[in-house]
Amino acid sequence: MSSSSPAPGQQQWYAGLPPKGERDLDADERAHLATLRREARREWILNHVAIAAILAGGVAAACFPQTRTFALPVVWTTILGLRSRRAQSLGRIRAFLAASLRDLERGRVLICGNDEVAIEVLPESDLLWSVNGARKYERVFVARGATAVVPDHAVMAANFLKPVNENVAAHQRRLSDDELGELRRHMPAVTFQRALLAVLGVAAIVAGLVGAIDIHGGMIVLAALGGFIAWRTIPPLVKTMRARMSIRRDVAERYAVIVRASGADTTIEFLPHSGILWTEDAQPARWRRVMQSW
Repeated sequence: MSSSSPAPGQQQWYAGLPPKGERDLDADERAHLATLRREARREWILNHVAIAAILAGGVAAACFPQTRTFALPVVWTTILGLRSRRAQSLGRIRAFLAASLRDLERGRVLICGNDEVAIEVLPESDLLWSVNGARKYERVFVARGATAVVPDHAVMAANFLKPVNENVAAHQRRLSDDELGELRRHMPAVTFQRALLAVLGVAAIVAGLVGAIDIHGGMIVLAALGGFIAWRTIPPLVKTMRARMSIRRDVAERYAVIVRASGADTTIEFLPHSGILWTEDAQPARWRRVMQSW
């Protein structure tokens, strides 16, 4: 959570909407924000108490069998209580407490919107403050994104579409340096943990199958466990690597395809190798406006 202004060549968005201005919080609004902070602080404390109760109950049930009749119901009741309250993560609460203090000190709210909807957002915490003038009284956070500004030549290129067939007209244009920088940041990462899990899964399958020749039950279980790990990790890993390769090609060739269907009012741009929707009517595609990639 940060209200830092976008760098040159970038446009900031809140819930996919552009900022239009800002105003001061009045005294009543400041008091309401202070109330939300107190509620968040209480939730922070209760969540820590709940986690401590779960850990204590689990340890007691494991170490002292005679306490299981009491400890296990406490553990499950606490877990179900957290789920029923849809408690926000400790990290989110901690970030809100820090950022909302800066919002109080700043005392400003951002006005964002378009012709259809207007929202107000606290710039430090990304807290949704109002929708079409109606105050929000619970903690709801909006997605904040920053995109490369659509270059002027993109609008010009859309005027030179050539018919591909009777249904579609198309053209292409060069991506700007800022757009390339954004695209690189959207490239999915292949984490060490994910790759390690995939390798361990395959290794467990091999070890288990080799050991199973001796009809060793434990090795059969190991092979089954390895198969489950591999099934859960390898397909997503392959998908991520393919996405990285296709985006790398888009970065290397640095152009977007402009398309408009016959009789349609909407012009879109997509990247040729990854198939990513890039712009809609000379505006960044919505997924870019809500993706925190910067």
